[in-house]
Amino acid sequence: MAVLRRASEDLPKNAVILDTNEAIRFQWNYIFDYQPKYEMWPFRYGLPMLSIFAGASTMYINSCFRQGYRLKQYGRVASYLPLTVAPTFLGFILQRKCVTDEILLQTVPCPLCLYSRAVGIQLAAGILYPMGLAPIGNIMIALRYATVRIPEIKDFKGHLTLFKKVTKPLISRLPYLVCAHMITAVFITNREMKAFTCFYDKLLREEEAITEMSKSYES
Repeated sequence: MAVLRRASEDLPKNAVILDTNEAIRFQWNYIFDYQPKYEMWPFRYGLPMLSIFAGASTMYINSCFRQGYRLKQYGRVASYLPLTVAPTFLGFILQRKCVTDEILLQTVPCPLCLYSRAVGIQLAAGILYPMGLAPIGNIMIALRYATVRIPEIKDFKGHLTLFKKVTKPLISRLPYLVCAHMITAVFITNREMKAFTCFYDKLLREEEAITEMSKSYES
């Protein structure tokens, strides 16, 4: 049995009141036991799809910086591991807590707000995070192995020129990557909303049937 949201005055006498954590747990258990399973695919596979996409995007952006700094095989694990694992897991956790759980609890009545959250989290994990940390991490590796001349710390103009040179192949493709993240986040969030509406309507029908049955017994 899943959770139905009701006002206090509409609660039946035998209703079991749950706190937020219990309600979330019950909703997820119901989703994974729901039949047919394919109707709940956005909840089963949506979050992994978004997190994997964020990780793949991070790997691509990091690869562009590595090529720009001519790192070849140097520091491959040191640059890819922290830049890929963190956004993959953080994106998954934030999408679940800030978007999917809110859909299941019906606490945010504004679909546009949920879309905005999903897009913001996806862009932060798949674009902003690697664009901010990949240059720093790969510069450190480039300094260690002397693969490219790095300007002095105070030479801001030199750093800016090097950054433009390194990111030139990436900048032209970045808008397409941003659009892909936005479309994917909106699509998965929309599918989650529709899947939730589907099983919530089923719960309402079951509740009405139980209510009518109890009334018939009482009469």
